[in-house]
Amino acid sequence: MKTLGRDPVIDWIVNSLVSDNYIYEPIWHFDTAKNWLKVAKETKTKYLLLYSAIQLRYGIELLWYRLLFASNPIISSQEYADATSEATKLYKLIKSQSPNYETFIKFIQILSSFDPMKNQAPVAWWDLPRLSRIHGEISTGFLHLQENPHLCFSSDDWFFNRIALLEDSLGFILNTYKDQGGASVLYYPDLLKQSGIYEVWEQFRDNKINSETCKLLLTGALSDKTTP
Repeated sequence: MKTLGRDPVIDWIVNSLVSDNYIYEPIWHFDTAKNWLKVAKETKTKYLLLYSAIQLRYGIELLWYRLLFASNPIISSQEYADATSEATKLYKLIKSQSPNYETFIKFIQILSSFDPMKNQAPVAWWDLPRLSRIHGEISTGFLHLQENPHLCFSSDDWFFNRIALLEDSLGFILNTYKDQGGASVLYYPDLLKQSGIYEVWEQFRDNKINSETCKLLLTGALSDKTTP
């Protein structure tokens, strides 16, 4: 058992963090970031903030992927992976898809009215520009060489400023989960990609039909799929 020789609760958290209970969900990364932050604060171990920052940043990138893939199934995982290798390209992709995402939320609310229990996970609305700012601030504040890198881990000001940044960022993200029913999620696009439904989505996305027409067309598309 790994121990820091302090609070047994902290030792329990550390052992949980280094175990193999990984879950491929954004919320797992955000919870892990929160726990590393707690350990760093309680033990006053500055470098542990980097572990929190890495988990937070990765969680945002996974969340973005879920959001983008849900609202635009044409985006491939390889295209997104390529974008994550360059911040400018990634932010440009996020910005270009933001209008699709906001319209997509409205579309899913219409679609879910037909069969909310079977066809969709809860949909949470995310402030994509704020997520972009957090992602950039975390990258600048933790994951790139600082102006005086040798002072970072020896500076109490650096430590407390970075704690404040992580707490504010994680507070926003975790409160969004809490306020919106605990869902990061996003509509998994299996139903959306089906012929008939995707065509209605394209028309709604491109502002060619309004909500009432969208609902009428979806009624026809869904009835076609349930007819023997």
